[in-house]
Amino acid sequence: MLPAAAPVSGTLIRSYASGTIPRPVADVWRDVARFGDIAGWHPRIAKSALDSTGRVRHLVTADGAVIEERLVALDEQHRTLAYEFVRSPYAVEDYRATMRVIEIPGTATTLVEWWADFRPIDQGTDWWAFFGREIFQPGIEGLAVSPQ
Repeated sequence: MLPAAAPVSGTLIRSYASGTIPRPVADVWRDVARFGDIAGWHPRIAKSALDSTGRVRHLVTADGAVIEERLVALDEQHRTLAYEFVRSPYAVEDYRATMRVIEIPGTATTLVEWWADFRPIDQGTDWWAFFGREIFQPGIEGLAVSPQ
C-alpha cells in the first residue's frame, strides 16, 4: 500500500509491492533465501556478493550505484527475509525491508510481497514510490523468470 501523499521529512513510511509468480513456492523461496545471489534474478542488480560473514551483501546496480545490505532475519518456516541498508545512494535512513513468499494453495503459483519501512531525509524524491516501482516490482517480475 502506498501513501496518498508525500510524507513529511523524518516520518517513518512504508513502500510496498506484490505480485503472483507462476512458479512453485519452494523454487521462489530458494531464490529469495540465497541472500547473496540477488543478481541472478533482479534485473536492476548487475553484481552481488556476500562478505566473509555471509550476512552482508555488496551490490552494484545496473547503473553503477553501490549498495550494502545486512541480513537481519531469515525465517525458513514463514518464508520471510529481512535486511537493512548498511550503505546506499538513497536519501533515506532507518531503512529495513522484508520479503515474504506465500504459497497459493492448490496451485503452482506463489505470492511475493516486498516492503520497506524508512525515513526520507529530503522531500526531493518520492522514495515510497521509487522503491515500490523501481526496486521491488522489477525484482518480483525477475523472480517470475528466474533461471536459478
